Amino acid sequence: MAGAMFPADAEVLVPPSASDLAALRAELTSLGATRSHDLVVSISVDKLATADWDQVAQAMAGEGVTWLLANFGRRPAAEVEAQVAAGPPGASGRLGG
Repeated sequence: MAGAMFPADAEVLVPPSASDLAALRAELTSLGATRSHDLVVSISVDKLATADWDQVAQAMAGEGVTWLLANFGRRPAAEVEAQVAAGPPGASGRLGG
């Protein structure tokens, strides 16, 4: 399968469930994608409590998500800057840590 597929709903940026991700993987496989194909998920972190970020990042990584795009919405600029400065999830799977 060449190219990229970005199924998205701009109104719904909550983390998808494990079963939704499994269904998406199955659909991509049926279309010819390999397991090594990147799986990108975009979420609105402004809809999550900061304490939930670690759990969400770990769950997404556990389901094979290779890119987790964070939409910070209306978070204070200093908070967004700190998150960006912290970099991508580390070995712990933590968003920004």
